[in-house]
Amino acid sequence: DEPSELVFVVDRSGSMSGYNIDKARKALELFFRSLPRDCYVNIVGFGSRFELLWPNSVKYSASSLEKASRHIATLKADLGGTEIAAPLRQVLSQPLIKGYTRQVFVLT
Repeated sequence: DEPSELVFVVDRSGSMSGYNIDKARKALELFFRSLPRDCYVNIVGFGSRFELLWPNSVKYSASSLEKASRHIATLKADLGGTEIAAPLRQVLSQPLIKGYTRQVFVLT
């Protein structure tokens, strides 16, 4: 198995408020606690604009898990409309990390 860069693109538009964003937070937390040791990770929230947790994906570690968990706990459906093209372009335009395949997961 080739190691991976795992990028989670999360819908934070207004339509995700309440139950939906709660389920997205729970899913992300489960994902982050189940990742293989040798991977890179990032979280991108999107709506009318988008926000990256890290400018570039980071190596999965106890410290990146801690930062991601704190971030996940505060996620809100506060980014306006549902515009996914720009964040996907941003993620896919980043150079690949040598020796790692990129996997993008969209939560909406």
